[in-house]
Amino acid sequence: MTQTLILRNGHLADLGKDILYHLGLPREDVNMSAIFGDVKFVCTGGSPRRFEMYAKEFAKDTGLKCSENMSQSDRFVMYKTGPVLWINVSCSTISRKLLWSFSFCGLY
Repeated sequence: MTQTLILRNGHLADLGKDILYHLGLPREDVNMSAIFGDVKFVCTGGSPRRFEMYAKEFAKDTGLKCSENMSQSDRFVMYKTGPVLWINVSCSTISRKLLWSFSFCGLY
């Protein structure tokens, strides 16, 4: 389903390349719709290794393919298994806010 977005903040239209910095994903170089268009669930939580394990175990149990780490930064890990996006996040409030902000930008 395609929707039209009307920018209400004129400064956003003047921005250059939009990079989801903390995930290491440049929005102009990555087809976000093709990669994340089918995401229905976003699971967040603890350590990077634990979330890698969760994503791979979920893939094994459901028969879905698990991606490699999609994050191109060292701040977070991000895996995709079918319609589920797995992103680790630390316990800090700032880290959670960053993650949610960038996740919504990427998924929108």
